[in-house]
Amino acid sequence: MPDAPHPLRPTLERAVAEGIVTRAQAEAIAALEDGPHTAGRRAVAAEVLGYLGGALAVVAALLLGREVWQELGPAVRVLLLAVVTAAVLASGAVLGGRSGPAGRLGGFLWAVAAPALAGTVGVAASDAFGVAFDVSAVLATGSALVLAAVLWWRRREVLQHVSTFAAATATLFAVVGLVDDLYRSLGPLVWVLGLLWIAAAASGWARPAPAGWVLGALAVISGPLGADTGRSAWAVVGVLSAAALVVLGVRGHRQWLLAIGTVGLFVAVPVAVAEIFDAELGPLLGLLVVGLVLVALAVVLTRLRRP
Repeated sequence: MPDAPHPLRPTLERAVAEGIVTRAQAEAIAALEDGPHTAGRRAVAAEVLGYLGGALAVVAALLLGREVWQELGPAVRVLLLAVVTAAVLASGAVLGGRSGPAGRLGGFLWAVAAPALAGTVGVAASDAFGVAFDVSAVLATGSALVLAAVLWWRRREVLQHVSTFAAATATLFAVVGLVDDLYRSLGPLVWVLGLLWIAAAASGWARPAPAGWVLGALAVISGPLGADTGRSAWAVVGVLSAAALVVLGVRGHRQWLLAIGTVGLFVAVPVAVAEIFDAELGPLLGLLVVGLVLVALAVVLTRLRRP
């Protein structure tokens, strides 16, 4: 026998006709009456299809671009990239204000919008206007940073947070490359960026705060390792930074921060020992020092936690 019509449907149709509720609200109410599990499965299926469709479209675009990119004129290249940027921005705007799977899909599309805009601006600057590569890289990454920051301001979620941090790091790379092709100051500047990001997360400005702590900690750990001048001093800074992250992780019950700080100690201490003492047994001595430092930290933190 055919399924009986939903008993709530006629009432909802009259409510829509009289302007009591909108069509979207009526559909949402009917979906709740149909069963939350069915609606949830449909939402998850839609999210999965959105990710798969987006991935297939990106792969197809890359393969197609590899085949015909050189045959396209600069204006056509910029137009294609601009269309992609506008499409993901518009799609993310439609879904970005929702919660659940739809909201996550919208956040993903907005995260894709920043590199899409970077590609558009970079191709326009280098191919259409003949701008030098290092300058076009700054323009591309800077535009991506502005867009990512605006989208993050509109939607305070993890994907937008990560997208903004990635764009900020890429912009830093591009600016340093513009003034110094050897990137001698890149490591220290990444370290400073990490400190600023941690401070923003601690103050509540960078939300969600846990993502800000993690991103800032990764920059603080990796920055000293990339220092080109004053390597011994920066190696010590790396050790102290990792130890500080361990303390902050324990005191603030931030497990990810504790994990990043511990890994940073295992990496930074052998590097510092090798740089300072110039010993072939630097890694082994470094591991010994790491063990002693961790034991000392455990003792200090245990005493601080006593009433």
